[in-house]
Amino acid sequence: MKYTTLLQDKPAIKINKDGNIVAKVFKGGDKVKFKKTDTLIEISEYDNNYASFPMNPFSKMDYSKLPSIILDNDTSKVVGKANNKRVTIVEGDNIYGFGLITPDENNETMKSLISAIRSNRIESIQVYSLRVPMSSNSSSHGKDTNFITNIGMINLISINTK
Repeated sequence: MKYTTLLQDKPAIKINKDGNIVAKVFKGGDKVKFKKTDTLIEISEYDNNYASFPMNPFSKMDYSKLPSIILDNDTSKVVGKANNKRVTIVEGDNIYGFGLITPDENNETMKSLISAIRSNRIESIQVYSLRVPMSSNSSSHGKDTNFITNIGMINLISINTK
């Protein structure tokens, strides 16, 4: 199975006054790094492939299978599943993110995530998606400029720490 892995370099992830975790993963108009992969990849494996989102990248999202959220690309460290009552998907045509409502602070993975947020150690958020139609135009410098048409489905979200 081939994924297009999208990387957000400067993720907006915080704990709000009610103790809930809120993460804005992507929004229309952003530039993101991408890589075609067969498996989960480390952040260091990205090269300088950048793509631009249109203003409404999520208007054609398929929500029939909602993604799991994991920590540090470790599938044994599940923060939550999007169909779990603790996880709220924050989405619209122009934005995609998630909220963790009343995180379980007895869970070791959740403790690690909360500690990483509080100590400013969140490095990036990766999204693994199967359907990412993309077009490419060559610029005058010979470098391709990639444009993502839309995001069809998101299979996995990884929050990566420093």
